[in-house]
Amino acid sequence: MTITSPANKYEVGKQVAANAASRLYLCTQEGIGRKCLLQIASDVEGNGALDRSAFILGRLASRAEELEAEYAAHVRDPNKSLGYAYGFTQLVESFVSEEQDGRRINILAFRNVDEPSKMVPIANIIDKDGLRADLRTSAWIMGKILKMLAFTQSSGIAIGQADATSILLETDEHYVVLFDFSEAKIHDDTVPREIRAKEIAQATQAVIALIGGDHETGMFPDDVVAIEKFKPYVELLLDLASGDQGDAHNAHREFYSLVDTLWERGFYPATFLKR
Repeated sequence: MTITSPANKYEVGKQVAANAASRLYLCTQEGIGRKCLLQIASDVEGNGALDRSAFILGRLASRAEELEAEYAAHVRDPNKSLGYAYGFTQLVESFVSEEQDGRRINILAFRNVDEPSKMVPIANIIDKDGLRADLRTSAWIMGKILKMLAFTQSSGIAIGQADATSILLETDEHYVVLFDFSEAKIHDDTVPREIRAKEIAQATQAVIALIGGDHETGMFPDDVVAIEKFKPYVELLLDLASGDQGDAHNAHREFYSLVDTLWERGFYPATFLKR
């Protein structure tokens, strides 16, 4: 099937996800062969959620550009960047399709990731693949999540969902993407503390589950708790998961002040174990 937008045509592939508001398909932009995701409202009542997502993604992209420009003015190395734009999807275009009964469609892409199917929800790694991350792998995932929450929250965006189904990973190149903005809200001044704390807790709970732990009981796999030096790391995750931390900037700083005592900085291949 081909979907025609005001600017492009897209060859639609298989469905990869669905919820009450929308369905998600792989697609290819005709002419240039770019692989994207096509998100279409389940019905016209779902148009609002996709319209909200499109607006939020545009706002985040503009804010990321502003921060990069400010950063570049103070850093001489052109190879260094803040990289916030890699932590959310790129909105290629958004339109209402009359050939699809007036439903809104968002075309989404991942920056620096050519194949969208490489982006996998944390929930799939846990439930479908039956895998768990080792601690060092969880550290770069958690660190990138906190960095992105600091960015979204300081931009006045409450993302609505930061759970295992809405955080996507590309494990080869270490991309971590906040995906679902269908329930996001804009706050003029600042995101309320209770919402910030909830997002931090929700995301940390997803990472704890990815490790194979349980944030409610505090239980972790035997090989995780067997090494005494990692006990402070586990305790910090449980603290973040409790909902007591309401500032992602502070959480990010606190997180790396500990992580840097446990592991050297540098690329560490994503490592997963059987559950």
